[in-house]
Amino acid sequence: MRKRRKSPISSIKLSSFFSDVHIPNHAISMEFNHVVADEVDMSIMIEGSQSSLLSTLQKDLVNTLSSYNSYYGPESATWEKNFQPHVTIARDLTPELLNQARSELRQAKLPSGSIKEVTLVIVNNFGLEEACLPENLTCYKL
Repeated sequence: MRKRRKSPISSIKLSSFFSDVHIPNHAISMEFNHVVADEVDMSIMIEGSQSSLLSTLQKDLVNTLSSYNSYYGPESATWEKNFQPHVTIARDLTPELLNQARSELRQAKLPSGSIKEVTLVIVNNFGLEEACLPENLTCYKL
């Protein structure tokens, strides 16, 4: 069994942040309405419409974590500060699969849903292997 590494982020600070957040019905509705095919990393995503409540939550959370230098690296700083709600469907696709996915998703009815919790992922190495381990995840209910 792997030993959970200590988080550089104060769990008390985050617990306090989420206990002070008021989200009506403890959920944020989300409508996905746009397909994005990124030809740089060969990924396909669906983007959601901007929700003022979700944008405020993201901005306040980034501000709360700003004193922790290791919260995010330079490569993801722009994503965090210019947050666009999305779901990545696939990455590292071949050009043919990227075009096929773009075509099929543009014809599909895109999903909607509700955000009911936020999961903080703390890993030594960015990637799915560590990001999927339960000991590296801390969930906060809205």
